[in-house]
Amino acid sequence: MSEIVWLGYLAALFTTSSVIPQVVKTYKTKKADELSLPFLLIMLIGLFIWLAYCLLINEPALIASNSNSSVLIASLVVMILKYA
Repeated sequence: MSEIVWLGYLAALFTTSSVIPQVVKTYKTKKADELSLPFLLIMLIGLFIWLAYCLLINEPALIASNSNSSVLIASLVVMILKYA
């Protein structure tokens, strides 16, 4: 793989993992009242659109990033509906 592809994977790792602390905190505290449901829903829609685009152009780093981010954001949406 070229260095440029690895840069994409590195960016994907950091942007996707940035949501993990919020997921963990929300799960542990069972409190989601400070999270914004509209923000997360808009983000989730955007991630689904990005994922569709990445699948069409067959871009593995972005497919992985957007898939993982979608799961994490969707879990926050579920926790908002459950705990808020």
